Amino acid sequence: MKNLVKSALLAPVMALAMAGFAQAASNTDAKIKEEPAPKGRAVINFANLPHRIDSWQADGTKGIYLRVGIKKWYHATFLSPCIDLPFVTHVGIVTDGMGQVDRFSSIVVNTTIGPQRCWFKAVDEVEGPPKKSKK
Repeated sequence: MKNLVKSALLAPVMALAMAGFAQAASNTDAKIKEEPAPKGRAVINFANLPHRIDSWQADGTKGIYLRVGIKKWYHATFLSPCIDLPFVTHVGIVTDGMGQVDRFSSIVVNTTIGPQRCWFKAVDEVEGPPKKSKK
């Protein structure tokens, strides 16, 4: 009988404790969500793996759009104009020792007079390259 009384008294306390644990877990999940990187400081992790950056599009001579996976796009702005970028069919992406692409990375463009290295000034996550008009 005493055990039954104890368990009847402890049941509400246990229910409140479980609700508290659930609330704490949901708060932790909210904190784990990735916050957007500050402007110009986005990082592409594991960029040195095959097919991680699977597409690119030149933004004239001032930047490059890099596609990671199906939906993620990044825009890297250059420190100075990358003159031959609009005229090449492939680029080399130079990562750091950890395989990341960030604002300290660069690309290499092969030209007729030798390779041209274009350093990044900023990297931002974007929706994608601008849509071309149908004119």
